[in-house]
Amino acid sequence: MSQMAEQISEKRLHPFTLLYRLVVALPNAALPIIFVLYTGNTGEWAYIFISLFLGFFILPGILLNYFYFDYTITEQEVVIRSGILSKKERHIKIDRIQNVTITQNFLHKLMRIAKVQLETAGDATTEGNLDSVSIADSERIREIIRNHQHEKTSTEVSEDGVEKEDRPLEIEEENVIFSMSLWDTIRYGAVRFRPIVLVASAWIFSMVSQFNPNWTDELEVILESGYKDYIKQLDIFMLVIYAIAGVLLVLLLSWIIDILLTVNTYYKFKLVSERGKLMTSQGLFSSQKGAIPLKKLQMMVIKSNPITRKLNFYRLDLQTAGFGGGDGTKAKSETAIPFAKFTQVKEIINKIRNVELPETFTKVSPKTIRRAVVKYLLFSIPFGVGLYFAFDSFWVLLILIPIIGFGAFIRYQYRGYHVEDNQIIVKQGFWFQKISIIPIEKIQTLHKRSSYFQRRLGLATVEIDTAATVYGNDASIIDIDIDIATEIFDELNRLFIEDKNKRKVS
Repeated sequence: MSQMAEQISEKRLHPFTLLYRLVVALPNAALPIIFVLYTGNTGEWAYIFISLFLGFFILPGILLNYFYFDYTITEQEVVIRSGILSKKERHIKIDRIQNVTITQNFLHKLMRIAKVQLETAGDATTEGNLDSVSIADSERIREIIRNHQHEKTSTEVSEDGVEKEDRPLEIEEENVIFSMSLWDTIRYGAVRFRPIVLVASAWIFSMVSQFNPNWTDELEVILESGYKDYIKQLDIFMLVIYAIAGVLLVLLLSWIIDILLTVNTYYKFKLVSERGKLMTSQGLFSSQKGAIPLKKLQMMVIKSNPITRKLNFYRLDLQTAGFGGGDGTKAKSETAIPFAKFTQVKEIINKIRNVELPETFTKVSPKTIRRAVVKYLLFSIPFGVGLYFAFDSFWVLLILIPIIGFGAFIRYQYRGYHVEDNQIIVKQGFWFQKISIIPIEKIQTLHKRSSYFQRRLGLATVEIDTAATVYGNDASIIDIDIDIATEIFDELNRLFIEDKNKRKVS
């Protein structure tokens, strides 16, 4: 049997699936026992019985789910059978599979297993999920599906009997077009600056408090041992210094942890073009291998913040449609380039879709500055009310006016757009800025709207929706003169209709 015709018949998941699911489930059952043993509260022994009761159902459930789950791969479809009392059999057509994602968390790596997710063009979530197969089987599953798909597309013929070539977007097969070194990954983590420790610390604090509800009494004892007298003798200046030092320490820890998490996520990141898809692989303790189907590409987005722009580093995301992003939408945003020089980003964009970014963009109306100032001031009213009750004065709010004005001006400066015959490019953002590149043929709907405040200023917004648009203003041209908005709307509509007619003729 040739590789093209290779199949898998009624195979179970890896035996380590049992161990993996048991390890994952144990904390949920053991947490009440740990709570009782730690607090020593004999009145809470009911929690132990609850844990034993849960364990009584968890272990048999793991065993039965394993033995009543199997999958089959034929030339036409992937069949997944599951269920104990309620049987379920899912058939996934191979030609509808858009993406085969292979992921491994830390436990997966220890057990030498992997999770395989099959995403199709007809579901808003992952349609096929094989959560624990051997690494060799995961690669074999992906290769079988790719070979069957390639065999079908390479033998397709057009209506006149001529074979169609499988050469989408003129990208060569099996070509590494981007990779990141360890040093690049560390630098990327260093400039992301996500204060994740603040959220993580709050969660850890709430969890620890459950095990020690009397922590406030213990803190009082510590203070009574001499620290309270020390704190009392501190003047306001030293208290402020200590507060600032504490905040800086938390931010420093957050920065270090963010670097480590970034290295874990993007270690040895590689982008490879192969058979009309961009294949990605990345990760250290947890790894992932995925695919970005170029036929489903709807929008390319270049992202940056002031720090990365200053260093001339940018990120490229590709928004695709037709398979689930896991959030209830039929859209997904994949990172094609996490961190690269702007020239590299432009080169890869040009390879994907022959796009030349303009040197200058057409600016939106300067009236957007006035609208933004009013908007920000309205949002500041609750803050002013708080200042009034806290300090019996709201005049401190006046110091925000120049900050608001500067922010509104910067927001105006970065907004812009550029219309071409085959695409529209929109630039927007304030702190996190982005340049969205939308092919004309990918436009699903066009809207021209004008709110009450916009009409007072003679402004309007042109909204551009694609099949990958998750947020309403992903590719919107906001706050342009209403006459110009009408012209742009008519022009985009004309280009869209012309492109649609051309594709019908071809």
